[in-house]
Amino acid sequence: MLEFFLKSWYNALENPEEAQNNLFSTLIKRYKKTEYGKSYGAQDIKTLDEFQRKFPIATFPDFGPWLQKVKKGQYNALLVEKPVEWGMTRGTTGPSKIIPYTQAEIEERFMLGPRCLMNYIYKSEDTTILDGHILLFIYPSVAGTESFGDTEQPYGYSSGIYSKHLAEKVGLNLVYPVEDINQFGTQRIDSQSVKRLEYIYQKAHNVNVTAMIGITQLMLLFGKICKKNHGLYPKNVWKNPLLITSSLPGVHARYNASLKAMYDYKGLRDIYGATEGFYAQQLDERPYCFPNYDFYLFEVKTRKGVKMLYEMKKGERGSLIISSRLFPRYHIGDIIKCFGDGGIACISREKHFHTVKYWWDFFMGYTL
Repeated sequence: MLEFFLKSWYNALENPEEAQNNLFSTLIKRYKKTEYGKSYGAQDIKTLDEFQRKFPIATFPDFGPWLQKVKKGQYNALLVEKPVEWGMTRGTTGPSKIIPYTQAEIEERFMLGPRCLMNYIYKSEDTTILDGHILLFIYPSVAGTESFGDTEQPYGYSSGIYSKHLAEKVGLNLVYPVEDINQFGTQRIDSQSVKRLEYIYQKAHNVNVTAMIGITQLMLLFGKICKKNHGLYPKNVWKNPLLITSSLPGVHARYNASLKAMYDYKGLRDIYGATEGFYAQQLDERPYCFPNYDFYLFEVKTRKGVKMLYEMKKGERGSLIISSRLFPRYHIGDIIKCFGDGGIACISREKHFHTVKYWWDFFMGYTL
């Protein structure tokens, strides 16, 4: 099982250029089947250089008209198969976006999601993690419905949707059924999150929890709720769990001390991703992530122009551009920094306020 989840990633990290060229060959075949791809001459593109010249760098609003066609049932406007669910972004930089998930996309995440956990087990040889239960910190898998032709399909937060399918496929020992938290509301507001987290405590406090995985903000809030409602921190209930965090830049620099004080964890590992995909995860003790070159085509817009992610030098920063089975050359709006040896971290969003905040946090020692 470890080889199944990890071998392709390790091979891609050893030779990212070859991995990216192989992936491009796969992606361009998919783009040739969509209206969006045909509109930019995908059928005549044979090389990565041609792809970069002919396909524009696009933001989410640029894909808006094509997504509207998908919602009307014309899925081949942007996709090669029908969507089966829709993921909702958390709206950290503006209104929430609704992203279509196909079955192939869900299967892809099934491969990528467990990588961080499996990699830790492989590197540490600590297989006892799989003997206990895993506690998930997620948002609801169902928050409403989205139109697709004449039908309605569910949409929810990606953390809930992914966890639901992971539980079905991998068969991990989860503390609670993922769908159970949907009963406490469909939003990510604190009042509903508090109810979900109290429910999670009640389900988990007598269970041998060996790993906790999910959204960092919820982990921090859970620690406070445990102390406020029960007079205990998680470390007083569960002994040295593994923490796998996501969704909060700078977790090792700014939030490490708080997480250690609350959980007394045996290890802290981070995943870099978004509603649109799982892009990278921590490889070892180094506090940054390593890209999934075997599933996503990565470019970076720097001051000196656009280059491939694997071409970045230590200390260099740029805005990430990602091509996937969903969006070609998607300018996601994240600023990433290279730490050498292929390691990267998302340091801020591509907004003036976030950039200023990054430099303040860097000065204060709150970020890498």
